[in-house]
Amino acid sequence: MDIRQDPRPDLKADSEQWTRLLINAEAFCTDLTGILHGLRCLGARIVSAGGKWRLANGQIPEAEWAKYKAELAPHAGRLVWLLQVSELGQAMDDRAVDGLPVRWRESGSTPAWVVINSAVLDDLIIVLLDPKHRKNAEKRGMPIYTAEEVQRLKGQPKEALMAYHQEKVAKQVAV
Repeated sequence: MDIRQDPRPDLKADSEQWTRLLINAEAFCTDLTGILHGLRCLGARIVSAGGKWRLANGQIPEAEWAKYKAELAPHAGRLVWLLQVSELGQAMDDRAVDGLPVRWRESGSTPAWVVINSAVLDDLIIVLLDPKHRKNAEKRGMPIYTAEEVQRLKGQPKEALMAYHQEKVAKQVAV
């Protein structure tokens, strides 16, 4: 059984979201993957509240859910970050690109990426966007990276990637 797949596809309303969350957990926060997988097995749901994803008890009784929430409390910052990343897109595989902290794979004819500065992981993460999520990121005003830009940035030190990203953000804000 692949721990990155939704173990409850019978709960169709949020099955796609759970698959993305589990893939990203495995790529970025491996210690949370098993916990999240177990919660989903019990019937936990992902709901959108105010445009942001959050975990909900779903089929888990309230008293039991309160216990699980208390156990997740030490991981709250990373869990919130993981939900935010998963709402936007997903890591496509576990390969690093020439030393950069990047998970990516070319997919389709016009792949696009978005950089997420993660204080939680103290790294820059580039997440591959599918067409639907690219439009969502563009609406949010996030700078989109093309395949050519990602190729140019390969092997650059983290500081160079951050400087390029800050310049790209500044140009986008000026427009």
